Amino acid sequence: MPISVSRLTKLFRRHGQTCLALDGIDLAIADGEMVALIGPSGSGKSTLLRHCAGLVTGDLGTGTIRVDQHTVQDNGRLARQVRKARQGIGFIFQQFNLVERMDVLGNVLAGAIHRHPMWRTLSGIYPRAEREAAMRCLARVGVADKAGQRAGSLSGGQQQRVAIARAMLQGARTILADEPIASLDPNAARRVMEHLAALNREDKATVVVSLHQVDYARKYCRRAVALRHGRVVFDGPVEELSDQHLASIYANTLDSEPVPPEVRTDEAAAPTPAPSHFTPQFA
Repeated sequence: MPISVSRLTKLFRRHGQTCLALDGIDLAIADGEMVALIGPSGSGKSTLLRHCAGLVTGDLGTGTIRVDQHTVQDNGRLARQVRKARQGIGFIFQQFNLVERMDVLGNVLAGAIHRHPMWRTLSGIYPRAEREAAMRCLARVGVADKAGQRAGSLSGGQQQRVAIARAMLQGARTILADEPIASLDPNAARRVMEHLAALNREDKATVVVSLHQVDYARKYCRRAVALRHGRVVFDGPVEELSDQHLASIYANTLDSEPVPPEVRTDEAAAPTPAPSHFTPQFA
């Protein structure tokens, strides 16, 4: 089972107030599934994905998460081998998480840093085979002609496709996409969703994508999981996601989603892009 979540609970405390972001979540996602994670703002979608990637931990004494047979966290603590688990997880952020001053090729090559010694990351000198593989990934998402441009000069849709190419080069078998089309126009959103669907269909990657647009969930995903107040309130084929279900899921909700703190909970932080002042070179 590529993704297994059991008994996951998360409380956030801010300004003297307590927010129950996740409330005893149990979830299992099979190998090769493409699953839409839906629900109103504040339901815990982003929080759940960040926990699955090991970017934050659940409350002490609660929750076990395994991804692709690797334990990510258990009872509120990151696993000792969390770095190994993260190598197989591609996380796609709503705001792209690219180094804007670095060129597009360099941003994609950041997906390969776990395969190379630190001096290559710091110097930007990658083997020719790795650079060629990065160019193939860019070609797959239709932005190979932008390889030498600064990432910050691209449109939002193009930047998100670069982020997908980075996950491809990483070799991630599990893709967690946190509202990847929330800030994109309809045409750009469609292209991003098509590339995620292609990763699932052609590369057999397991894809979990959080969405506010239910029509995209119905079009591109075979299964939907809906959260409300930190609990799973629907889990089934998208064909069974009726208007009545949606009315219940989204009824009387406020736009107040808690944002997980950005502080990492251990020293084994997820891989970060190479420094922006280095441009990858041939070895």
